[in-house]
Amino acid sequence: GTAQLTIVDNDTALVVFNNKSFVVDEGSGFATISATLTMPLGQQATVDYATSDGTAHAPDDYTATSGTLTFSAGETSKTCQVPIIDDLLFEGDETINLTLSNPVNVELGTPNDTAILTIKDDDPMPEVMFDHSSYEVMENAGLATITVTLSNPSGVNSQIQYQTADWIAIAGVDYTATSGVLNFAPGETSKTFSVPILDDTLNEPQKGLNLILSAPSNVALGTPSEATLLINDDDPM
Repeated sequence: GTAQLTIVDNDTALVVFNNKSFVVDEGSGFATISATLTMPLGQQATVDYATSDGTAHAPDDYTATSGTLTFSAGETSKTCQVPIIDDLLFEGDETINLTLSNPVNVELGTPNDTAILTIKDDDPMPEVMFDHSSYEVMENAGLATITVTLSNPSGVNSQIQYQTADWIAIAGVDYTATSGVLNFAPGETSKTFSVPILDDTLNEPQKGLNLILSAPSNVALGTPSEATLLINDDDPM
C-alpha cells in the first residue's frame, strides 16, 4: 500500500523593527527605517508599515508615510524611508511613531512591532534680550514701555521673567516695582511690559532703575539681559 506523510513546519518567523528607536538629523532629508525577519523563509512574506504623529506633526515636520514591505524567499531585511522636513524654527527634538501591521506568512514580533523615530533639531535655540541697553522716560509720562525680543523665531512656546530693581530711583517714590513673565507663542519675536512712573513736584536730577531678565524657558539669555531705565525730571528749577 501507499500513504502520504505531511511534515508540519514548526518554525515561526517574526517580523520586527531592528531597533526600538531610530534617530535622524532634521537636515538629512529622510530617515531610513529597517525591518527584519528573525529567520529566512522559503516563501514570500509581507508586512505593512505606517507613521503617526508623536511630538512631531505631519506635514510640518515630516511627510506621513505608509506602505508594504515584501520579503522574497530567503530575504531577511527590508527598509523604508520617511521624508523629514527641514525648517528654520527651533523646536527641540521631536518624535514620530512607527508601526508594523497586517503580516502575511510571518508573525509580528512584540514589542518590536512598534518603534520611535527621533528628529534631532538643527536650529539654534533663540536668545532673549532687551532691544536696548538703556531707556529714557519723562517723569510725567505715566508709563515706560520696555521691549524684549528673540534673536530668531521659535517653533515652541517660550518664556522669560522680568523685574525692576532700585538703582538711584526708589520703588514707591519714583516708580512702581514691577515683575512678571513674558510668554512668546511660536513665531513671536517681540513682547513688551510697562513700568509705572511716579510724578512728583520736586526738582530732581535724573534718576535710574535696573531692568533684569531671568529664568528663561526654551530660550537662552542674550545680551543685554540687563538694562537701565532713566527717569528725566519735568519740574522747574
